[in-house]
Amino acid sequence: MPHMKILIIDEWIPLPLDSGKKIRTYNLLSPLAKKHQISYLCYADQRKEKLKIDEMEKIGFKVYSVPPSHKFDSFTKLAAGIFTGFFTKQPLVVRKHYSSRFQKKLIQLIAENNFDLIHCEWTHYGQFINKSIRLPKFLSSHNVEYIPWLRFFQYEKNIIKKCGLYIEWKKMKFFEKKTLSKFDHISVVSDNDLRLIKNWFGNKSIQVIPNGINCFYYSKIDPAPTEKTILFSASMDAFVNQDAARYFSGKILPKVKQKIPNIRFIILGRHPPENIKKLSSENIVVTGTVDDVRPFLKDSLVSVVPLRIAGGSRLKILEAFAAGIPVVSTTIGAEGLDVKNNIHLLVADNADNFAEAVIELICNYETRSKLIKNARQLVEEKYDWGKIYPAIEKAWETTISKFNRRKVCNSH
Repeated sequence: MPHMKILIIDEWIPLPLDSGKKIRTYNLLSPLAKKHQISYLCYADQRKEKLKIDEMEKIGFKVYSVPPSHKFDSFTKLAAGIFTGFFTKQPLVVRKHYSSRFQKKLIQLIAENNFDLIHCEWTHYGQFINKSIRLPKFLSSHNVEYIPWLRFFQYEKNIIKKCGLYIEWKKMKFFEKKTLSKFDHISVVSDNDLRLIKNWFGNKSIQVIPNGINCFYYSKIDPAPTEKTILFSASMDAFVNQDAARYFSGKILPKVKQKIPNIRFIILGRHPPENIKKLSSENIVVTGTVDDVRPFLKDSLVSVVPLRIAGGSRLKILEAFAAGIPVVSTTIGAEGLDVKNNIHLLVADNADNFAEAVIELICNYETRSKLIKNARQLVEEKYDWGKIYPAIEKAWETTISKFNRRKVCNSH
């Protein structure tokens, strides 16, 4: 592909690599910054995040930023925001990312540069794309965004919260359909997401670019747990992961303890709220942010993904596969990955079956060994970032081709 000028718009600088979204963004785009002229517009505090900006510019990105927008840190604030925004069309999680400064900076950059394409690195940031932007437009979708809100609504028992979640689900679905229609081409993380977008929103120009893992980074881990340890590794500032941590701690772990009394459960992930920190006990450790997950993987017998509310695909499953840690997941937790139950991992969708699967992996060496071997082979063959990132270039080519074709059709 010839040298291109690309403008990427995103939520934040994808460093440090402490969330699935950052890991995906960084590993797909950083190799391309060496080949193309990539400008990166995001929210950042230029003084506090100078080291991250410098690191991005060393790689080859030109970073532009505006001051961060406000955030909602708790479900209480989230719920309040949903109800106070009752009469707006935009979902709360989209509204909180809007900034007039960001919009103005985007228009300024487009006016001052001869970009070949604009790349939107999250569906939420499609709100900044308007009719005045006459460039090929590509969207990297990390999830079908309305699905987690639908599942939140389905699981919520409190009738007041349930009403608020219903509104947010409907708003997100409307927003997503409108936003996706702005783009010439879209990438999704799984075949399941592709089917959902085609069926619900009617978009036709879509390709799958799966999530991946750096196999070499985890290849030297030789798991040797000193204790019987179960690991749940996920960003704890995400509501879906908080729900999963509470579900495992309250419903599944007690059943495992009946058979293995000295079991230890580690909840690993950045920014755990108070309701997660309070889970800490003799058997449960809440780590908060860690610099390196590999020592925790080395000390773990089983990695669990007890998600009940989710979308996209799970980078943490690939991480465990690459590290040689057997996995137990719900069906929802394993969505989007080309995995098979009892071949690459164990799948269980209720508390009893999940506990039995965890016990099986702790106690049965043959089952553990089979899953570890098959899972490692899968990530090496299909999910290494080095084999995935060239698909972004192909997506850019397709985007420009679709834009030019539409431009010719509209001129006749």
